[in-house]
Amino acid sequence: MLSVLLALFGERATSVLMWHRLSLATEPWRLFTGHLVHLDLPHLALNLIGLVILWVIVGRAWRVSEWALIITMVAFLVGLGLVAVPQLAWYAGLSGLLHGIFAAGAIGLWRWWRMGAAIIFMFLALKAGAELVWPPDAIAQAHWLGSLAGALTGIMWGLARRSD
Repeated sequence: MLSVLLALFGERATSVLMWHRLSLATEPWRLFTGHLVHLDLPHLALNLIGLVILWVIVGRAWRVSEWALIITMVAFLVGLGLVAVPQLAWYAGLSGLLHGIFAAGAIGLWRWWRMGAAIIFMFLALKAGAELVWPPDAIAQAHWLGSLAGALTGIMWGLARRSD
């Protein structure tokens, strides 16, 4: 909903909130907010459709309160990880975060639906392999970072949950 609201402000919101390498030192919120703004309405629509599909598949993997923490952590890790991509000047959109949600969801599903979790991991691995075939770009790197951040966050959260 926040992404839709920000879209109403158009290019002004995008320019102020997108992940922008030169602005990160003085505007660190962009590590998070870059995931919330989009380049245009079709970009937003595709990301939101992806989010709905992912939620149907993995939404039950964690409680809503756990998802809030997992998504925040994945958003931060992807935003921070993008700093390591030297050719990337800016980034906007949910795609990296969506990959993280999918991976973290698969980790959560592992407890009670191992076949589903394995299928998700195979899909993410095949997708990452396919993206290696084409010249890697910032979008593919955001996807890889998201998948890795989601898997690591899901594992850490699962281990922390187990120790309770």
